[in-house]
This record gives sequence, structure tokens and C-alpha cells, in this order.
Amino acid sequence: MRALMGECKFNNCQHINEPKCATSQVLSSTTTAWRTADCDGDGVTNYDEATGTMVIH
Repeated sequence: MRALMGECKFNNCQHINEPKCATSQVLSSTTTAWRTADCDGDGVTNYDEATGTMVIH
């Protein structure tokens, strides 16, 4: 995902809802199961890692 961040239309993209955001476009095509999974076992979901969002539970 980090590699896609440079593909966004605007250089100040927050990768949330901006138009032409490459990261958001890829994330929108992922499954809920992938987004909520923690593939590397660090306690942070794949979605939170991909978007840089850290949700404290």
C-alpha cells in the first residue's frame, strides 16, 4: 500500500476520501474479511495499517 501512496493525484492526499486517491481505490476493492484481519499478528488490522489509522480498542 505504501507504494501506491505516490500514485495519488494530489501530493497532500490523506488517503481517506480524496478524489483520485490510489490507495482508497485499492482499499475499496478489498473484502471485509481482509480489512478486519491482522495478517502480521501485531494487533492492528490490515485496514488500519494500510490507511495509517490506528484505532484503540
